[in-house]
Amino acid sequence: MRRQIGLLLMVFVAGLLASGCEVYERDINYRPPLSGLPGMESRARIAQVPEGYVDPGLVANDELIMENPDGSVMLISRTVSQLMAHIHRTLTEDEVDLFVQQVLSQATLREFYDHQQTGRDAFDRLKKDSNDIQALFSYMPMGEYSPTVIRKPIGPGMMRVVVSGLGTQKLKWNAMDVIMEHGHWKLLWFSNTRRDNR
Repeated sequence: MRRQIGLLLMVFVAGLLASGCEVYERDINYRPPLSGLPGMESRARIAQVPEGYVDPGLVANDELIMENPDGSVMLISRTVSQLMAHIHRTLTEDEVDLFVQQVLSQATLREFYDHQQTGRDAFDRLKKDSNDIQALFSYMPMGEYSPTVIRKPIGPGMMRVVVSGLGTQKLKWNAMDVIMEHGHWKLLWFSNTRRDNR
């Protein structure tokens, strides 16, 4: 009896293997880099966005700043590129309080406090180097999704965004460290990974 069951089991398994199992794959939404440019051609099969699909990280530019009923504002930064826009805006428009409260991370603010400095000191330091920040940002026009960017986890909820490639050697800073706080990316600080690793 055992012999018959074993033989029957072997025949069953052999039948499964002989029938061939096929893996079912389907592209949900694949668009090669630069595929949205006019006249762009690609040999890759471009999957269409399913009807009703909304990218959860996509926020219209006019929705990056939400006005609260009391007149205060909340900055939306669900992606690093959105955080970059807020860094640029707050530095350019001298919005110190907004920068300290909603752009700079609590971890960095605590570190400044530990060294008897304030969030204003952090703002002033970055304001002085705003041209260097813009130079870095010019190499990452799509934030963390730019082709020249390497993303590296550096701790729980933290990421280092490093630019690489031609021309990046001349940058004062080639990296930006960010941390996720309360569902939004916040700035830890900028660094030069080439210089810092020497």
